[in-house]
Amino acid sequence: MSVYEIVTNKIISQLEKGVIPWRRPWVMRKHNLFTKKPYRGVNLLLLDKEGGYATWKQIHERGLRIKKGAKAKLVVFYKPFWVDTETGEIYAEEPEGVTVERKLMLRYYHVFHEDDIEGLKKEDKDDAWETTDPGEFITSIQDKPNILLDSDQAYYLPEKDEIHLPKPKYFKAKDDFFQTLFHELVHSTGHPSRLNRPLKAKKEDEKQYALEELTAEIGSSMLCSYTDVNLDWQNTASYVGSWLKALKNNKTFIFKAANQAQRAVDWLVAMARMGSKLDELTKKMVVNL
Repeated sequence: MSVYEIVTNKIISQLEKGVIPWRRPWVMRKHNLFTKKPYRGVNLLLLDKEGGYATWKQIHERGLRIKKGAKAKLVVFYKPFWVDTETGEIYAEEPEGVTVERKLMLRYYHVFHEDDIEGLKKEDKDDAWETTDPGEFITSIQDKPNILLDSDQAYYLPEKDEIHLPKPKYFKAKDDFFQTLFHELVHSTGHPSRLNRPLKAKKEDEKQYALEELTAEIGSSMLCSYTDVNLDWQNTASYVGSWLKALKNNKTFIFKAANQAQRAVDWLVAMARMGSKLDELTKKMVVNL
């Protein structure tokens, strides 16, 4: 079984149990316990608890122990390799004097959550997570589409580079408004002037439409975590069937969606002048939505 199949089957299993792995308010708050490097892309969906994770080697080389009965979690990474364009010979490291093509192989390893590690110091667990106000985040984004509060529906128009939404007062809660706006903002990163993803209507290309919708769904969840917006769990049940169908038909589907969502969020965060830390806005912005 390929790594793609292993990961996809894990996601399918969660969906069949009614658990939507990207619909968690802590989806972004997962990192390597010792390097503090955050997990990204599909790994955010594979790790079910917030906090720090470490490999068996990292744990034992620090004289720590894994609690009895603890279960490891799978995470994936891409390992590069090089192929000779003439002979097809494969190299683990880039060779000199040979024309090669760089490719990536999906691999996996296992990690343990900080709660499953004995002897851990308090300072190893502490990891301050800074968030910012969602309105402040949105207003600070440069090169965003026009946001018009003039509709009874929520949608993004690529041809005009416009987001149309109902006014906030028509949403049940402020968080519902921001969650919806984040979804459309992720769509807008697919515009040719930004990340240039195919933005197809359902009747034009159903598969591409499904991929883009899941991209926006996962990206919206990531942005909700950045801004402490509580996700609405009620608006997901009708989509589970279509997601399951897409995942079962294409074992790379969830990888593509998660990677596209991560790129979209990276772009939006960068354009908000927030860099890698969420509290580093250069100027406080007045919310004007």
